[in-house]
Amino acid sequence: MTRRDFINGALAGSGSALLTSPAPAQDRNPAWTGYGGVGDYRDANGNTWDVVTSAHQIRDGAFNNAARLKPQDTGEVYDLVAVGGGSAGLGAAYFFHKLSPRPGKCLVLENHAIFGGEAKQNEFVVNGERLIGPQGAWRMVPEPSETSGWMRDLYGDINLLSSSFQYQQWDPSLGDFQFDRGCDFSLLLPPKVESFGYFFKDASGRNAFVRDLWRGKLHQAPLSGGAQRDLEESLFGTRKPKAAEGLTTPELERWLDTMTYRDYLETQMHFDPWVTRMADPLPACIFGLGADGTSALMAYRVRFPGFHGISPGPYDGEITSRYLATHQSFPGGNSNTLRHLCKFLIPDSIAGAPTLDNVHNNPVRLDALDRPENLTRIRPRCTVVRVEHLGQPDQAEFVRVMYLKDSVLYQLRARRVVVASGGWINHHVVRDLPIANADAYKQFHHSSTLVVNVALTNWRFLYKLGITGARWFDGFGYTANIRQQMLIGSYRPKLHPDSPTVLTFYVPFYTPGKTVGEQVLLGRQKLFGTSFGEYERQIREHLADLFAPSGFDASRDVAGIILNRWGHSFAVPEPGFIFGRNGEPPVRETASKSFGRIAFAHSELEGGQYFGGAMIQARRAVLELLAKS
Repeated sequence: MTRRDFINGALAGSGSALLTSPAPAQDRNPAWTGYGGVGDYRDANGNTWDVVTSAHQIRDGAFNNAARLKPQDTGEVYDLVAVGGGSAGLGAAYFFHKLSPRPGKCLVLENHAIFGGEAKQNEFVVNGERLIGPQGAWRMVPEPSETSGWMRDLYGDINLLSSSFQYQQWDPSLGDFQFDRGCDFSLLLPPKVESFGYFFKDASGRNAFVRDLWRGKLHQAPLSGGAQRDLEESLFGTRKPKAAEGLTTPELERWLDTMTYRDYLETQMHFDPWVTRMADPLPACIFGLGADGTSALMAYRVRFPGFHGISPGPYDGEITSRYLATHQSFPGGNSNTLRHLCKFLIPDSIAGAPTLDNVHNNPVRLDALDRPENLTRIRPRCTVVRVEHLGQPDQAEFVRVMYLKDSVLYQLRARRVVVASGGWINHHVVRDLPIANADAYKQFHHSSTLVVNVALTNWRFLYKLGITGARWFDGFGYTANIRQQMLIGSYRPKLHPDSPTVLTFYVPFYTPGKTVGEQVLLGRQKLFGTSFGEYERQIREHLADLFAPSGFDASRDVAGIILNRWGHSFAVPEPGFIFGRNGEPPVRETASKSFGRIAFAHSELEGGQYFGGAMIQARRAVLELLAKS
């Protein structure tokens, strides 16, 4: 099914009005969810309608009165249940398998149609060519810092430690083009490469296009001289905040965690507001909100604008051999890492040996995930609605877990539970949660992100401009790029301007000037209150606004669009998120404290949501539970 087939049906124009009407959990509401592509993830493109509906039932109290609930008892007893089948949930199953002194049965309950959390992928077939793009988490290939200790053991176990990676080859006779292997050009720092372009609106409202902005072309941007100088200085200069002189690194980090990134740029560094505007979407895509909602410490750790020569962050805009060695991505982002982890836990889940080729290209055997003989079982399409000890937490032998599957409520028992779902739902689901944990979770603010993969029949319109990615300041999102994709076995798409490819958008939602609470609410309302058809219209019109002068034609060049809505993609690391506020411990530490037979593991407790952080939290949670047995 192509995008054109989808939109020409009766689904277009149904609009967000459907969101205000009651709908059963099993109704996918395709006018809202949209086309999901092909392959293993076709029914799991982001938070689909059924996932959102089930989650909102929990939020709205549908399962609060235990006496009125009549769950079917499965009779099952597990040594460990992991709530959530993302990185932390599968990680909990992995570490239980590795660290438990004796074998035990483990069950992973996942509310989406397939495991992976935000580490999933979208797949298209365009003109006979299979194309893959990431749904969310996109960069996870073992880095040098992760090839020692237990992380090395993990990568070795899932057969990724020694893998060598090949990428599409570019024909140099077609010109000097640089390609990102992931999305760093767009999401981390402005790249000092020729083939990246910027679109500024000039005084008349027309697009002013500047290619290779950071190597002598900044004067071509329709900005004041002061803004141009400060932009250059913020990225590659030597200016440092006077208030930080003489501080040790620990003192500097604590100082930075007392202010927003915007305060740092404009009050401490005295940069022109255009620096903040350039920087805003960078923390929004990595941490959840723009500069006025994010701790300056988080921007420092990634080396965002304003921290050149100050931060030890890994990337300064130069595309070096070290950059290429460490900034890599599987075709579907972190989905492949999770597939390898699933293959390790359930060998029959994917056919063949655990090679890169087999795990990437062979389909997931969904019927193999939940077999009774599996030491670890994964049960998709199950929304956990209640978790509580059977008795006082410090004395109970079991935890009761209730979940909703196909509109039927079930329950089972577990000797241990790792709650690996996000903080936004944990304080609703864990019914005997200590007051301190619950109060801490209520202080979290979770932001939204939309990830869009647009399948193109060709990218000749970008080639004519001499670019492979672009940034803009008005319109839909703020950036997009095509990737130099990894070649794995039979997956070998061509890298040529006349060949199909995927253009990936990461779209954050932030509203500068409003409180963090107001921003995340407005963002979620916009994400969930917009139909697929309306988003498709915005995307097509925006691409035409930017690229029609270089030959873009939506009816000819767009083969498919997949939306991945993530309603709670990040726990926003506000000032104090890492070190705490007013002498109090950080809320993430309080929220993560285990009690009885229940522990918590999700990467947001690290202050940034990424695979390594999820594994750190999963390992900690499992060790805490094992220490009590």
